[in-house]
Amino acid sequence: MMSGTSPIFRGVCCSERLTTKTRIVLDASAKFHGTSLNDEIYPGPKLQNSLLDVLLRFRRFPFAVACDVSEIYLQIHIPPEDRPKFRLLWKNLEVNRKPDVYDFERVVFRDASAPFRAQYVSQENSRIQQEEFPLAADTVSKSTYVNDSLDSVTDNDSAIQLVQELQELWVKAGMKARKWLSNSSEVLAAIPKELRAYEIDLNDSLPATKTLGVVWRAQQDVLTFQVKNPTEEDKLTKRIILSKVAGVFAPLGLASPFTIRAKIILQDMWRKGLNWDEPIDRELSIRARDWLSELENLQEINVPRCRQESRLEKSISIQTFVDASNEAYGAVSYLRSEYAQGCYGARIIASKTRVGPLTPMSTPRLELMAAILGLHLTLLIRPAFNIPISQKLDSGPTKFVSAPSVNFLIRPGSEDCKWRLHPSNWSSWVKLTRVVAWVLRFVANCRSHRQERWKGSLSPEELQNAEIRIIRDAQLEEFSEEYRALQENKPIPKKSSLIKLTPKIDEDDLIRCDGRLQFAEFLPYDM
Repeated sequence: MMSGTSPIFRGVCCSERLTTKTRIVLDASAKFHGTSLNDEIYPGPKLQNSLLDVLLRFRRFPFAVACDVSEIYLQIHIPPEDRPKFRLLWKNLEVNRKPDVYDFERVVFRDASAPFRAQYVSQENSRIQQEEFPLAADTVSKSTYVNDSLDSVTDNDSAIQLVQELQELWVKAGMKARKWLSNSSEVLAAIPKELRAYEIDLNDSLPATKTLGVVWRAQQDVLTFQVKNPTEEDKLTKRIILSKVAGVFAPLGLASPFTIRAKIILQDMWRKGLNWDEPIDRELSIRARDWLSELENLQEINVPRCRQESRLEKSISIQTFVDASNEAYGAVSYLRSEYAQGCYGARIIASKTRVGPLTPMSTPRLELMAAILGLHLTLLIRPAFNIPISQKLDSGPTKFVSAPSVNFLIRPGSEDCKWRLHPSNWSSWVKLTRVVAWVLRFVANCRSHRQERWKGSLSPEELQNAEIRIIRDAQLEEFSEEYRALQENKPIPKKSSLIKLTPKIDEDDLIRCDGRLQFAEFLPYDM
């Protein structure tokens, strides 16, 4: 785009906003001679925090604070040489006069580079001020999404300090934090009234606010949903159903059991080849109307914002459960707390669901997909709470193949991980052997043609192979140096506890004793 061209500006009105109800928006994607401003602008790398990460950190501790930065884009200068790209022609509705020419000096919304500029300025400012404002710098770098900062701390004093630091840190960048909200009246009392969320009255109950798409009722300190009452539609179409589903924004997956039903209905519409505006048949219409009739009930769901109760914790762990059916599969993670009083508590943290693939798959394979989804969910959650992986992924009591398979096939790099198939996690050797045998069969069947796949009960050969696999993995874990030396026909380390047993590698790649014990008649070969 040549210097001096004029991209399109327009006003966008949003009556629901408490502050600026009309905003100037640049349509930087509007084409002129086949190209647009956004086609020519380098958008920059993605510096924005994950929405899920920000919301998880918001749930860590009992005392929460939230604010936003006033007009963050308009606080950032555009370099003088770039300003002609953001030129505005203004006639004041006088169509016959020569237009006035204005160049924007500040970053405008919908410029492809605007998110990068805003995040770079925010994070660079927090880095520079880190020593003076450590709490605020951490919040800006890890708990801020665009211009919304949400974080939680352990006590009132820390929350008040965080608020003060954030205000001063943003001022250093020429910006102002406003619309403050907290679940603590003491924290709010320390904030000037004009900077609090508009509807706050400290003599009354604290309000609910919508931040990052999630409704937070500060008085009860719970997360919930805000949905518009669905209008009665004479004819339902794929487009209408999709718009209703898209209206339920739940980044933590707290409404997954509800929204997945609608996604299954949408998938059935795709299967039937329905067009976007084609009325759906009676069977789909009944299912869709049943779902729509329950939509307003989402507002009755209240999930505690804080992941812990107000008591002293001894330890915490993430418990992830997965399951699958022919229609869908999913995973849900809870955070389980052990308290000093000897009791336990668990609160839902997040969940993810997926509709089943259009191509039919076996239940074990879908369960494996659910287990992988659960693993990914656990790995996403873990950093926010600084929890090492220590135990397992689990599934329903009758569906044990999925979790062990993913634990067996996917190993993380962390040394402190103990996966489900580690022998120390099982009380029964027989059960462990059978589970591993089923997993090995599943893997083999996935790699084989349909006519070559194993079926029926486990064979003695499969059970034997499973035992060998378990023993070999255990030996590799406990005697890795010795195993490597034996494979390379080198002497094992002299400090090894196996040195007196004269070990060797047998035909199954297992370490065996090669001393006089091999001739003992009372010891079977498999001992």
